Amino acid sequence: MTKLTAGAALCIASIALAGCGIFGDNGYFRDRSDDYQRADTLPPLQLPSGVTAKHQEELYEIPQIASNELTQEEFEVPRPQALSVNVGLDRVKIQKLGNRRWVLVSQPPAEVWPQLHYFLRTSGMRLEMSDASAGIMETTWLKFDNSPGTKDKYRLQVEAGVQPDTTEVHVRHLSVPAEAPVGAVSTGRSSPVTPSAKAG
Repeated sequence: MTKLTAGAALCIASIALAGCGIFGDNGYFRDRSDDYQRADTLPPLQLPSGVTAKHQEELYEIPQIASNELTQEEFEVPRPQALSVNVGLDRVKIQKLGNRRWVLVSQPPAEVWPQLHYFLRTSGMRLEMSDASAGIMETTWLKFDNSPGTKDKYRLQVEAGVQPDTTEVHVRHLSVPAEAPVGAVSTGRSSPVTPSAKAG
């Protein structure tokens, strides 16, 4: 046996023997994943006299657990759910931010686009412009029975939502006096869509 082989064997043996004190339940590199079960509760923070305490609340409330519920069994922490798990629960929702509102659909834009086309067609609204690459649809000027003094136009902007496989539909409503020339109209008041309106 050479000096190199003897040195290597001695080194391996010393590491193997020392491993008992390094790893394991009492070792330096022990598994600490269950230490939170043995953590102690600390008393609340005491403020000095003359200092007014602000209202505080628990950001992450820890539920009370009976001592007999704590076990030393092995368990695996579950992975968090993906963002898209709850997307399909409500297929169509009205979202609001400030005074802005839009429709959120739990389908990708490629599926929502033809459905919007079908909806407008079956509702009696003809499209003046449809650009799938830009995600824009615009109806012709419409007259409704419940507002004979005005004519209306709708512009729909279809775009991908923040969450995967969702679509946001933004609707702009343009309303002008019925006698206004169509070519001269470039701006108009924007107002929310009236669900009960019917095409005349």
